[in-house]
Amino acid sequence: MLKFWKMRADRGAEAEAGFTLIEMSIVLVIIGLLIGGVLKGQELIDSTRLKSVVAQWDAVKAATNGFQDRYNGMPGDYSTATTVIRATGVENGDGNGVIGTTSTAPLASGSGTGAAGENLNFWAHLTAANLLSGVQLSSLATAQAANANGILAGRIANSFFMAIDATSNGQYSVWVRFQSGTAPGSTVDILTEKQTAEIERKYDDSSSITGSIHADNRSATACGDATGAYNPLQTARNCTLLFALQ
Repeated sequence: MLKFWKMRADRGAEAEAGFTLIEMSIVLVIIGLLIGGVLKGQELIDSTRLKSVVAQWDAVKAATNGFQDRYNGMPGDYSTATTVIRATGVENGDGNGVIGTTSTAPLASGSGTGAAGENLNFWAHLTAANLLSGVQLSSLATAQAANANGILAGRIANSFFMAIDATSNGQYSVWVRFQSGTAPGSTVDILTEKQTAEIERKYDDSSSITGSIHADNRSATACGDATGAYNPLQTARNCTLLFALQ
């Protein structure tokens, strides 16, 4: 009988001894795998969002080329849009071959054939011509200017695209500027250098100052250095991108 109670006491002591080193190691490995899986999943989600931004650029580029082929003019600048396209929210451009005014600065919102009016009408012309989807037209560009409804919203929260004629680092083009802000005339940086570097690496030449994608920062901190190199470790949102359409 004494032997029986001794065995019971020994088993109780073993039960209270806690996890062994092997068991703890297994638990830590499982925790590490779970954390790694979450981080990898977040990385894939982020990469998918960036890919969708580039897909929207491709769609706008194809729509712009299609518009030029069909109407022999640039969307936004097209001077007979009201009679040829005939749709709500469409206004005429001045037909001078420039969307708005050649610039690299943010353009104020507005209506008519003025600089900002053409920048907004760019989206109205493409949408009314059934060449681009995803833009909600208002009655006039002035109404579109009140928020981002009259322009193409991005797939990243609080982002949209703005069409501009601009010279960036000595390279002239018609661009769509991917940005964040509260209205078409405002610009707030939307991407980190890490994100921008990934887009450049996959879809352009990895430089912030050459190729079809340029960095166009609006903050005090530059996006990319003077040589065009990005810092992939920089996680602050200090980048706005220009995507060339021509």
